[in-house]
Amino acid sequence: MPRSDPQVSAFIQGLPDAYLKCRRLGHAWDDDTVDLVRGKYVVTVVCSRCDNVGVEVLRRTGSVDKKRRSRYPNGYLAKGIGPVSRDLVRLESVMRKVDPEYRKA
Repeated sequence: MPRSDPQVSAFIQGLPDAYLKCRRLGHAWDDDTVDLVRGKYVVTVVCSRCDNVGVEVLRRTGSVDKKRRSRYPNGYLAKGIGPVSRDLVRLESVMRKVDPEYRKA
């Protein structure tokens, strides 16, 4: 693995596969629900991999009133650890596929 803070490395190595995939590829948004609230559309989507919930508010014209806010599942965010390098996320993802013994070490 490239050099990084040991806490960040441990965090990435501990991520479930679904969380790692979403961090690498982006969320797989699904299950749209729409509610009309005070004349605006509240659109809720759920990631089919990691269960992240995204909510955005649209005006009746379709323009964004409030950009999407996410409610991440427990363990998805690296709270108090620092920035998580996408390079490290990609490498962890590849290593799990290439070397079945990788996580056992």
